[in-house]
Amino acid sequence: MVVYYTRKYSSLLERCGLRRNFMALEVHRDVGVLVFLNTNEHYPIDAIIRVEWHSNLKVTFTLLVDPNQPNRIESVRFEKASELCDCLEHLDIESKRNAKGQVISGVFTNTMVPKSEAFATVLLSSMKSLKKKASWIVQ
Repeated sequence: MVVYYTRKYSSLLERCGLRRNFMALEVHRDVGVLVFLNTNEHYPIDAIIRVEWHSNLKVTFTLLVDPNQPNRIESVRFEKASELCDCLEHLDIESKRNAKGQVISGVFTNTMVPKSEAFATVLLSSMKSLKKKASWIVQ
């Protein structure tokens, strides 16, 4: 388990630096869970659809919460390049640095079929709801 302290990066005031909201990310690699400690939201690592990071240390996570709802997007900004690289490494995402030690922007897209139990539960519930809708249409 590793905890990373970042700045939330979603509103215009936060982007301009006029307001700071800090967010703590906790990565449980052994269990396969990403936790946003401020809101106590738990996401399976397999639910991460896309991660995009920039040289200004901003990271955008796109998370699949429920197939019937829009994806959840969380944007944070790290204080140091080493923290960003360590966080991505704990999520099994490869990042690169240039000769000066700055992070090179990149994108990770999860193309694997999610295998976690949590994702399977969400998928099964959505299949059941589709089956109910289909049986209603056929009758």
